[in-house]
Amino acid sequence: MFNQEITFDRFVRGLIICLGIILLIYTISYLSGVLIPFFVAWFVAYLIFPVVHFFQYRLHLHNRILSIIVTLSFFAGIVYGLFVCISPSVTQELGQFKQEIIESFRKTSSNASIPPAVQRLVQQQSHYIENRLTNYNQEDFISGGMDSDTAADIRKMIGYNSRSLVIASENNFKLFFNRFSFIG
Repeated sequence: MFNQEITFDRFVRGLIICLGIILLIYTISYLSGVLIPFFVAWFVAYLIFPVVHFFQYRLHLHNRILSIIVTLSFFAGIVYGLFVCISPSVTQELGQFKQEIIESFRKTSSNASIPPAVQRLVQQQSHYIENRLTNYNQEDFISGGMDSDTAADIRKMIGYNSRSLVIASENNFKLFFNRFSFIG
């Protein structure tokens, strides 16, 4: 194959094929926002096809549309049942998570290895965010009723808390290596 002579005709065909592949990749990446829902729908249809076939031929629902409606209702019922079973535990975990965040702020704001400027910043923000979290209703959070201010506050809180923990761990490493220096 590699010993064959490259003619102008072969070169043009190879160039057109390469350009076609590049154009196809570019078009798919450009239209990915539009094509993704179609691929997801195709994948779901591919997955539920055996169930539709079962309802249509084994259970003798000869109308294809009726088989599809029954199958989609069946899967919607399963998803709803899972949501009903899982949502109470998610609500409980969110309450515990809220308490853990508040406790973490209380512990972090009194850590001696954190620089005073960061301590003041954490203390100022922690009181504000604690008030927001304790006055916030968990059921509203589950139902998607979290306002943008609360979401921004939680993002701030997590950011400040993680920064202060990183600073504290850096200071602890420095203290450890200063006390127990193995060199000299």
